[in-house]
Amino acid sequence: MGSILANTKGNTGSPPLAATNQKPLTERQQRVYDYLIEFTLEHGFQPSVREMMAALEIESPNGIVCHLRALHKKGWIRRSDDQQSRALHIPEIIERLQGGE
Repeated sequence: MGSILANTKGNTGSPPLAATNQKPLTERQQRVYDYLIEFTLEHGFQPSVREMMAALEIESPNGIVCHLRALHKKGWIRRSDDQQSRALHIPEIIERLQGGE
């Protein structure tokens, strides 16, 4: 992954800029979270489950879905609408786009 996330690399479980009450992430959850942010900032939209599978070398769509659920339960992301694809709310991205970095 690129340098967009330089401030979070190696800080597994560190909360995003916009939040302070999240539960710590596992190393794998941190990789998924970092990829979500990097891809979204680079492309202007969130990756599909299949794109995440390929980039993170996870063989099953269910593996990605389980990581996204864990990120949601731990407070790192919010789902905008469970019926809509790529509908996640990621506070760190909003803060970065508003100049908080």
